[in-house]
Order: sequence, then C-alpha cells, then structure tokens
Amino acid sequence: MSKIIGTKPNQVPTNANLGTMAYVEATPVVAFNVGLSSTFSNSGNGNPITWGNTDGPGRFVYGGCYSTSTGKFTAPTKGVYQFHMNILAQSMGNGDNMEVYIRMDSTIVAIGSRMTYEPGATGESGYMAGMVSTIIECEKGAEVFASWYRSGSSGVVHANPAWSYFCGAKVSLY
Repeated sequence: MSKIIGTKPNQVPTNANLGTMAYVEATPVVAFNVGLSSTFSNSGNGNPITWGNTDGPGRFVYGGCYSTSTGKFTAPTKGVYQFHMNILAQSMGNGDNMEVYIRMDSTIVAIGSRMTYEPGATGESGYMAGMVSTIIECEKGAEVFASWYRSGSSGVVHANPAWSYFCGAKVSLY
C-alpha cells in the first residue's frame, strides 16, 4: 500500500515499508501548450508571438513558466527542454515569404518552414502552414519564444488553437 510520508512540498506516494521518515521529493511538471486568442500579425522575426489562449482542450500551463503577456517561456532550472510551434498563416498572397523561428534570449536556435506562397503548391486559398521544433539546453532564467516573419501581403497567423500553437516541456533533470 502506498501513502504520502513526510511534510515536504511536492511529495509523492512511496512504499509504506520504507518507514515513517521516508519521502520522495517530486520534480514539478514544467510544460505548456498555448494557442492564440485572436489572429496575430507580423511580429518581425525578433519579436515573440503572444500566445494568450491557455483554456480549452489541450491547452495548459504547468509550472507557471510561460507568460501570456510577453509570449515567453522562462526556464525555472537548468535542463534540456523541447519546444514546438505550429502556425497556419492566412491571407498570404502569391510570392509572399514566411519563416518561423524559436529563439532563446533573442538568438535564433531553430528555423523552420522558410517558404514562398504559391497557390496550389505550398498552400490553398491564401493559407500556408509553418512549423519548427527543437530540443535545447537552457540555463536557469533563459527566455524561449516563438516568432514568425512574412514579407509581401498582410498575412496573419490564424487564431484557431488547433492550427496555431506553441508548446514546450522540460525533458531532463539536472
């Protein structure tokens, strides 16, 4: 039979046979999956997309490390983290260019979907998808964010959080 033993925060059940002084210190979950609350215009490649939708199916922020006001994730501890961004650009015009980025402390650490919109080839009806993923080592306090750049039309990032989202999680312990 398992029970919680001890008085420390973040305790998890441990085997009762270990004695009354035994406890297990759990590592808090650090993860987020956020979407947009409304369409997002061109952020410029150095500015974060401000993902404000943390409600609804599949949306969450665990560990309090993602800010909906700044669009930035702040690493609570040194470790290895995984990040992914998926966007659906809308209102793209023939010949428009799009790039998506993940940045750490304003330095590009991953570039994805550097494309030119061509109707019927890279997208349909002004829509074009972009995505980027990375696994990186972060120091405590590192700020990670997603950004996009487009040239040409007045294309925006679609607000449907099933199409446009940013997520990340700590994947190692130090």
